[in-house]
Amino acid sequence: MLNGQVQGWLCEMAGQIVGFASGDRDSGEMLVLAVLPEYEGRGIGKRLLTEVVSWLVSCGCPRIWLTANRSPSGRAYGFYRHCGWRPTGELVDGDEVLEYFTVSSAALPDKVTSPLELVDVNRDNWQQCAALSVTAAQQALFPCSVLGWIAESRFEPSFRLHGLSVDAQLIGFAVTGVDPEDGEHWLLAFVIDAPHQGQGFGRAGMQALLAYFSAQRACRRILLGHRPENLSAARLYASFGFVPLRETPQEIICSLQLPR
Repeated sequence: MLNGQVQGWLCEMAGQIVGFASGDRDSGEMLVLAVLPEYEGRGIGKRLLTEVVSWLVSCGCPRIWLTANRSPSGRAYGFYRHCGWRPTGELVDGDEVLEYFTVSSAALPDKVTSPLELVDVNRDNWQQCAALSVTAAQQALFPCSVLGWIAESRFEPSFRLHGLSVDAQLIGFAVTGVDPEDGEHWLLAFVIDAPHQGQGFGRAGMQALLAYFSAQRACRRILLGHRPENLSAARLYASFGFVPLRETPQEIICSLQLPR
């Protein structure tokens, strides 16, 4: 976070900062997107673009825009077109012609084209689920592995394990449960496998899980928790309407009231 108006994101690989992006929530402008040349073509730019656009959408920006050099040597122009942005005007700045781009929610760079479905975790697929993992940088934010959740579920009858499947491939994992003492419904764990991050599966998975909770007639609200430093999770949950309920130094508990 740079300040309350502008937010920035860094991409780090092997201890080196390889990309940076920022956006302005007041104007809806994508301010900066930069990736080191030797790391181009690895999906870093698209991942950073997705983070900024998702944040601007969650802030309620009615119009998201940026400018890019339209010269033949300006590769950014083709990149934004490929990601679903469309030219809407131009600005002449000295010898440069800058093209205005806007993006609609139907063309967000994190749009998932294949349907995602929840599948039960069973004896046939539990090992595939156990192999799912977040990135090395994220492991401090997820203290319990997928295998740990599977093991704990053997002693917690209220836990339900879900695989997140796209085209018959498991790309994520979630745990839901009902507190036996107060009947509250919880999203206890939500993981997108590292190779599949930055492709919109987090948002698609949350949509599938919200549909699952909504189908439970006794569910009036959903609770979840995340580490305070897990800003990506905080932005994702906020974009679906989750609001902070209480906070400790180790965890922020958020809730979403379901319409009934």
